[in-house]
Amino acid sequence: MEAVSGLTQTLDSITGFFSPQATRTVVDGMTQAVDELAGLPAAADTKQDAFTTIAALCDSVHKNVDEMREVIRHLRTIAVTVKITGAGIPEFSGFADEIRERIQRVSEEVDRFARELVAMRDRLSEATQSSESVIRDFSATIPLLVANLDRGSVALSDQQTRMTETANELKDIIGSIQMKLATILSALQIGDITRQRIEHIITLLTYYEEFKTSEQIGSIDVVQVLHLEKAIVGLVRAQLEESVVEFHQQCGTIAGTIASFSADTSRVMTLRDKLAGSHNRAEDNVLRQMQGDLAQAADLSNQVLTRTRDLDTVASTVEESTQSLIAGIAAIRRIKLDIFYMALNSNLACNKLGEAGRAVNVVSGELRTFADRLEGPAEGIILAMQDIDAAKLKLTSICMISADGGSHPLDVARREVDTAANEMSAGLVALSGEGEVVFACIAEAIRRLDFRSDLGDVLDDCLAVAGSGDVMPSTPIDAGIAAIEQLSARIFQIYTMTQEREIHRRFLSVSQTTPLVTFPGTDVEDDEMLGVFL
Repeated sequence: MEAVSGLTQTLDSITGFFSPQATRTVVDGMTQAVDELAGLPAAADTKQDAFTTIAALCDSVHKNVDEMREVIRHLRTIAVTVKITGAGIPEFSGFADEIRERIQRVSEEVDRFARELVAMRDRLSEATQSSESVIRDFSATIPLLVANLDRGSVALSDQQTRMTETANELKDIIGSIQMKLATILSALQIGDITRQRIEHIITLLTYYEEFKTSEQIGSIDVVQVLHLEKAIVGLVRAQLEESVVEFHQQCGTIAGTIASFSADTSRVMTLRDKLAGSHNRAEDNVLRQMQGDLAQAADLSNQVLTRTRDLDTVASTVEESTQSLIAGIAAIRRIKLDIFYMALNSNLACNKLGEAGRAVNVVSGELRTFADRLEGPAEGIILAMQDIDAAKLKLTSICMISADGGSHPLDVARREVDTAANEMSAGLVALSGEGEVVFACIAEAIRRLDFRSDLGDVLDDCLAVAGSGDVMPSTPIDAGIAAIEQLSARIFQIYTMTQEREIHRRFLSVSQTTPLVTFPGTDVEDDEMLGVFL
């Protein structure tokens, strides 16, 4: 029974892998993994579009930089003219140098801005090439991989359904074997019951022999003695006959039940092999195929994750570069304002000087005009930076593969499938081993439990010795005779089973006050007995 119970527990464990909930968990994980993989090409295209857009905006800014450089070239020329025209005027002795210093600073800011713009464009070029490589890889691998995973999910559900049906049929047969074993265990108690009843018969005869040699025998006449002896012989034969009949009935039950094990054993072995075959054959093992597909998907996701991190690094540098470029334009604007207001102040001073400041006044006006021309390209660059910032949001908002410590759908699905495949293999190995143990036990039981031919013959011989024919008296011997009543009561107290007492009352009267003796486990109902052994 323990071996069969272990086999049943293993089957319960295996069918747990086939349960709708377990299958749904794996399939859901696969579905999420497939959805994530299927979304990679679109995500890669979006990133590629963003990089292309930013690169185009960077290219568009170069004309603004060139325009600013042209303005600065004119400002340098005007600064030289300021120095010449104001050379004889004390009020303007330091003005030209200050203007030249401001122009130099704005020139340096524009050059720095241009260098950063070129560096960002180079990084974007590398990112674009990497993104194009990712898209090519996706086109070559993802459609086939997604199709395999989709087919695997459907095939897993189908296989789990088939294996569940097989496992449930196997469980039903094992359950039937359990019930048959319980029936055998119950029937096997006939040995203990028969032993007790034979012992009771021997004790009965011993008490009768003691009675015949006691002084009590003298208290009854010869007719009563003969009547008592006939009752005792009939009682012995009736008790023995009841025991022999029940013994043969229970042995027949055992033999018939054991004989039915052959068909059960053959069917269980067939179903067990079918169940194991569905899992072990490479072409049929959907879980193992899915493991391979998921391993390929995981490898792809790791590659994508590495490339995505590189692209995210570029996106981060775009953010930094954009902010730095905006800061550079702000610096250029501030210097431009310095030049503008210095020129304006120069105009005001020249107006006070009259004719002496006329030439400087004209040059200062040109200085203001050209300084103001820096605003146009600066504004164009600011607008381009805003567009770059908007395109950059696409880079940071698109997550191609989640990188949260292995909890994205691919890893979850892979763990679920690995666990299911490994536990399934272990369960089927255990099922095979436990099946061998169970059927070895059954084979041994078939060999050892055919004891009816030996014990049955002995009991039949005993019954033959006890005689045959109707030895039952018309009525039980009257218990009113004290000596017989005492003997009957003494014998009655031997019994532990209801059947024995009923037979006794047919031959010897028993007082209602005679105490009963029962022993646990011998006079119980069949269902209670089953409960003890199950």
